[in-house]
Amino acid sequence: MTREAATPLNTAFGLLSSINGAAPGMQPSRNPTRNSFYGCLAASALGDAIGELAFRLPDESRLRDYIQNADELRYTDDTAMALGLAESIIACDGTVDAQHLGETFRKNYDREPWRGYGPGPPSIFRQVAQSEIGYLEAAQSLFGGEGSMGNGAAMRIAPAGVFFAGSDERYEMAALSARVTHAHRLGQDGAAVLAAAISLAATTDPNENFPAGDFATRLSGIARTDEFATAMERVQKLLQENAVRDQAAARLGTDVLIHRSVPYAIFSFLRNSKSFVDALMDAIMVEGDRDTIGAMTGAVSGAHLGIDAIPHEWLEKLENRQYIEELAAELVVHAT
Repeated sequence: MTREAATPLNTAFGLLSSINGAAPGMQPSRNPTRNSFYGCLAASALGDAIGELAFRLPDESRLRDYIQNADELRYTDDTAMALGLAESIIACDGTVDAQHLGETFRKNYDREPWRGYGPGPPSIFRQVAQSEIGYLEAAQSLFGGEGSMGNGAAMRIAPAGVFFAGSDERYEMAALSARVTHAHRLGQDGAAVLAAAISLAATTDPNENFPAGDFATRLSGIARTDEFATAMERVQKLLQENAVRDQAAARLGTDVLIHRSVPYAIFSFLRNSKSFVDALMDAIMVEGDRDTIGAMTGAVSGAHLGIDAIPHEWLEKLENRQYIEELAAELVVHAT
């Protein structure tokens, strides 16, 4: 159900400061740095790549051994689409243009269809090509006209989360980027909530005390659907209970539905806000949509902790690392 009284964002963090008072640790203490931009994009890509490995290596010790001996850590469609979003934001001079974004996704898919795309995006690409309709209309036609409530819009939101951190249009830009493939209200709200988590993480100094419960409460206030508002409240309660990952996964969900995966990704970060590796292992060492939850958790953790928090030996093995760094640098330029 859509929340009846969604409060508009008047400033980048105006809403965050107004909900339940202002907690000192949650005040944005900086603008996102290049370190946060690169950390967000690279950590999301690594979360995707390592999460994909966890499907066949669901034991943490074996997984770490494999990573240590691997020559390359290859990402999936999650990161391919995140890079497409970054490319489109840059090409459109710092905004989200739905048609351009859809075309960018399509071109990248045509070049690398083997990345592991689900059925939704290719179906939309075919509709647009065959019927000459726009991407928003094609996406709306899925699932009997309701649109997809999968987590595909959130898995790729990392670039928008850091880029629009200082914008009062962050929610709208994130939701619009979602609508290109995920027209369902939950698909849009989930992408926007995760973008808000990335933004707040990127603008909070990692050296300060990090009140995780307050973070979840503020995300609950940003959500514009009851499902996400309730899920964020559940995240806060799980943190208060010191729940471990299996308990949280059972209560929040870890499947491909956006409202049953974004909350667990945020929980994984909040439970381990000082460690990218620990957050990632919580994210992917449970049954479910491991690569996407890894990508989403990585995006928030990387935005908060920056590139230096990622193990250097992992980063060196990341596929297309140099291009990811170049995109991050371009986003910084367009954000200033």
